[in-house]
Amino acid sequence: MKIYLVRLKNTNVRWFDNDSDLTNFFINAPERLDSYQVTILNAEVDTKITGDKLFDAIQEQSNLDRKLNVVLGNEYVDKVEKLIQLYEQFCKRTPWDKTKMTTNAQKVYEKLTTTTPEEKQFYKLMSSSCQRYLLYSVSDSVEWYEAMLDVYPKIKGLAETCEIEYVDPVTRGTSWRGGRTPVKMVKNFEKAKKIK
Repeated sequence: MKIYLVRLKNTNVRWFDNDSDLTNFFINAPERLDSYQVTILNAEVDTKITGDKLFDAIQEQSNLDRKLNVVLGNEYVDKVEKLIQLYEQFCKRTPWDKTKMTTNAQKVYEKLTTTTPEEKQFYKLMSSSCQRYLLYSVSDSVEWYEAMLDVYPKIKGLAETCEIEYVDPVTRGTSWRGGRTPVKMVKNFEKAKKIK
């Protein structure tokens, strides 16, 4: 089976798994054809697996890698492991079942547990949209902010306003409630920053 990866100026534009779709793309291409680079791959099916099983395997492998690195004395991975453990303890739970995380909390947890525990990778994660959730919707404790600053010391401070996740116990819907950042949150963040 052939797969065609079409690139334009070092960015992936599309991929195609048959000649006719590739031809149609070139017929309607917005750029000159000589500006596209096409990589042709001969692919064989290695394994067929459902998405949930593959995701669980990736998460399990990442968990084992983190634990192995902690045992080997990797300080940064130890800090990441502590952050994940605190996240499991503090993250938002659904009002109707306190054993389950909210949908947004589960998504952030999955990102934390599948990201390679290296500074460069975690810096990307922490500077993405996850940062808003981690700063404002998990916990306002000094311990939580210390763990975040251990993993990502580039956080300068909390914003004057923030959005916090709200889960309606009746409708079970999730919304973001904006407003002034709570004073307790700001004070505890500043305490954690002084400790660090």
